[in-house]
Amino acid sequence: MTNISEIYKKYKIMPSLQLHQLRVAAVAKLVGENMNVEINLDGLIKACLLHDMGNIIKFKLDLFPEFLKPEGLSYWEDVKQEFVYKYGNDEHTATYKIAEEIGLNSREMEILKSIGFSKAIENLEHDDYTRKIACYSDHRVSPNGIKSLNERIIDGKERFKGNKGIRKDSQKLLEDFEKFSNGMRTIEKQIFNLCRIKPEDISDESIKQNL
Repeated sequence: MTNISEIYKKYKIMPSLQLHQLRVAAVAKLVGENMNVEINLDGLIKACLLHDMGNIIKFKLDLFPEFLKPEGLSYWEDVKQEFVYKYGNDEHTATYKIAEEIGLNSREMEILKSIGFSKAIENLEHDDYTRKIACYSDHRVSPNGIKSLNERIIDGKERFKGNKGIRKDSQKLLEDFEKFSNGMRTIEKQIFNLCRIKPEDISDESIKQNL
């Protein structure tokens, strides 16, 4: 894979999104290097570095003015439209298409597609610890840095409460949220039962050397 900074530049990835992906990859590397089971570390890192490449498609850019500097809203709106024109309206599909363009192999694509809150139960029930770590690492990184899994779940629940409005399926969505949250908590236990570090060892400071 080409140098990641060159890839981010080529695809005009927002700096905040670049940093998020770098942090997730750094968490995954720290955990993966300390596992007592075999991990596809190279594939894990590649997948984490690219897991949100299409996310600008879903962003309401005017809600995040701090993430638009120095180019500004107009520039990033144009980039967003370029992404939609080329890859469609679904950010996940866009991410997978970009990863294929970059040249990820089938195993790396499998790891990439395992990342996401809604994949918690699938990863929980799978015996592939590379997938578990990829999914877990994403949920240790907030827009402002490393948080505990529980903090991230609490943040997510608050956002859910604020966004659900009067949707008829709100109760089902809340039940799914709780199911996925419990799945992520169990994945954390699975990982660290086989790891030489603890969840609290993951911090902004401890991942610096991996950024």
